[in-house]
Amino acid sequence: MKLYIIIIAISAGIVFVVNAIIMPWSLLWLCFVLIVFGVVGVTALHGAGSAFIYSLRRFIHPRSRYFKVSKKEKRFWQYFGVRKFKDYLPDLGGKLVGFEKRRVANPKDTDYIKTYIHETCVGEIGHIVGGILGFAVMLFMPAHGYWLYFGLPCAIVNLLLAIMPVIAMRYNRHKLVALCQVIEFQNKRNETRVAVKSKEPES
Repeated sequence: MKLYIIIIAISAGIVFVVNAIIMPWSLLWLCFVLIVFGVVGVTALHGAGSAFIYSLRRFIHPRSRYFKVSKKEKRFWQYFGVRKFKDYLPDLGGKLVGFEKRRVANPKDTDYIKTYIHETCVGEIGHIVGGILGFAVMLFMPAHGYWLYFGLPCAIVNLLLAIMPVIAMRYNRHKLVALCQVIEFQNKRNETRVAVKSKEPES
């Protein structure tokens, strides 16, 4: 959460300084109000979009081709630096939906891992929709081009902050799918061994 707060504060500061240079000094208070409105507005719209997607979570299928992450894509996100920022991203899943994605709590439970994979898919779509929906804040500040000077910068920052967890979830999903496949293979092998031993004649 600290990373997001820092990025938002720096971005808001830059927008304020740039607009303070353009606007009359007597309207600095309005500049501050519009920035606060933009930040709160895109946050609310992002949250509304994510909540809407979560309500449709049963229609989101992890086996869809879109959610499949190749080794090439995983390596690309590594080069992009995902491992440097993914652990600093806020995880509100534990508080809002009762599922924490910061760590793998049960690495040997396939049902848990499949649920984790599904949650990453739901979260990914939620952040994408929330990031795009944030641009609707510009509709609430049309006068005097305020949408361009305040609404658009806030929406762009919101979109960038939405893309970061999407990258992290896609990167993690590749590892989760591989882990799930390994565990299922081990479970089947153990079941086969038990079945073979049960068929062996007693000496």
